[in-house]
Amino acid sequence: MSVHRNISWFKSSLRGLTLLCALGGWACVHAQTPWPQKTVRVVVGFPGGSTPDVAARILADGLSKLWGQAVVVEAKVGAGGNVGSEFVVRSPADGYTLLVTPSTLTINPFLFAKMPFDVQKDLAPVSVMASQELVLTATNAFPPRSVAELIAFAKANPGKVT
Repeated sequence: MSVHRNISWFKSSLRGLTLLCALGGWACVHAQTPWPQKTVRVVVGFPGGSTPDVAARILADGLSKLWGQAVVVEAKVGAGGNVGSEFVVRSPADGYTLLVTPSTLTINPFLFAKMPFDVQKDLAPVSVMASQELVLTATNAFPPRSVAELIAFAKANPGKVT
């Protein structure tokens, strides 16, 4: 009989404890300060007028209206976007410094012998903002008319195609 009574007490106490924790958690969530409380910086590692810069400015305008808080774009140009990326990596991880970058972020580790940061460990992707097609072009005086012809031409003429 006492075992049954102890189990009942335990179950009712557990329900009460669960409810208390849930209400406590709810109070903590509602006691948090709304974000953002200060200017959000969007860093671009490319010059003004470039595709990433334009995309960042469009994003900043929309986020500023959505959040009711200033969102500014800052250019930190150099090293194929690495200067801006490193600036964001070295900034406090508080959500107030964001990075807009094209695919160079994934390409640069293969182009630079030593990177100042680890792309996979130091940055977290948030969203794909846009996609952009790349087009291979050449002057009409250049003989190849397709990628297959370009590859064949480059193999037949070492050092003539860069």
